[in-house]
Amino acid sequence: MPDPRRITRESRYLALLRGVNVGKGPRVPMAEWRALLQAQGYREVQTLLNSGNAVFSADGGSAESHAAAISATLAAQLSLRLQVIVLSAERLQCVIAGWPFDLDRIAASQTLIAMTQHAEDLLALQRIEPLIRPDEQWTIGNEAAYFASPTGLADSKAANALLGLKTVPLTTRNAATLLKLQALLEGAGAH
Repeated sequence: MPDPRRITRESRYLALLRGVNVGKGPRVPMAEWRALLQAQGYREVQTLLNSGNAVFSADGGSAESHAAAISATLAAQLSLRLQVIVLSAERLQCVIAGWPFDLDRIAASQTLIAMTQHAEDLLALQRIEPLIRPDEQWTIGNEAAYFASPTGLADSKAANALLGLKTVPLTTRNAATLLKLQALLEGAGAH
């Protein structure tokens, strides 16, 4: 018989802040980010790296409702108006499963995965396509958009356009970070 105290994967979420702690962007200390989520009643909160990645458990609600609540709290308590994307553990699994490129040939640091709160917003990313070089790869999937540049992201017009795109509510992470976040989600729910 399963342990009724065990947190199920359905109640696990990933919260991603866009553009924090990079360049001249807003600063959000990870200890403060964790505390903010815990004060909202989220459990098993863990952060990864210093770029606004957090995993948490929640009873009820949806990814969309959690994103709205977190965004409102960031505005009210830290005076920050940030794009917040929240994915369920299941949706993150679909994002990772949808990866269309061979990671054995492309370094994870040379990739970008663009995620939106609502999958239909991905269609607006078609404007990146004219900037894709012949050596780069780009696919808009059902759950995310995927980009890879074998020569790196710094000199890629498409990567810079994707990272700088302000008219579409999205955030990006590289493949290595998403795999670490997936492991964090699965690990916390397994005790």
